[in-house]
Amino acid sequence: MINDILDLSKIEADKVTVDRTPCSVWQIVDDVVNLTELRAKEKGLCLSSQYAYPLPETIQIDPIRLRQILLNLVSNAVKFTDRGEVQIAVSLLVGRRLGCKSRVRYGNRHPPDAMTKLFQAFGQVDSSPHRRHQGTGLGLAISRRLAEMLGGDISVTSKPGEGSTFTVALIPAP
Repeated sequence: MINDILDLSKIEADKVTVDRTPCSVWQIVDDVVNLTELRAKEKGLCLSSQYAYPLPETIQIDPIRLRQILLNLVSNAVKFTDRGEVQIAVSLLVGRRLGCKSRVRYGNRHPPDAMTKLFQAFGQVDSSPHRRHQGTGLGLAISRRLAEMLGGDISVTSKPGEGSTFTVALIPAP
């Protein structure tokens, strides 16, 4: 919790630097899967990664910030999914420049009225003192701000029976 508050404070004070270097998206996604795999198995969830080819060998982006964003999303997905699958899918984003699109999909659905709260600092879908899942409500706010610093954004869609899908679209440096 303290780290999240410090991260958000640094971001809001414009004290976070972005260090764009060539990095492997595969390596970052594998790291995130490895870090969250045990928790997923403990809950009986299937955690998988999927790649839509072609993908570049490396992209020019801040690997620490990308890992932080994806780890936040996948950790949330594992935390809030009770059964089924959590999947991280990576594909190319075609637009002004070549980019990276990562999609984290999981089983639980967010109610439409909660969507506006998800990316607000300290915003939580369930803010009751007896809620089932604990947390500060900072992870998604931090992740969105980091994504914006990397020239992108995070969006979410949620459908009954299908769950929620968080999409991170990032545009690496040329």
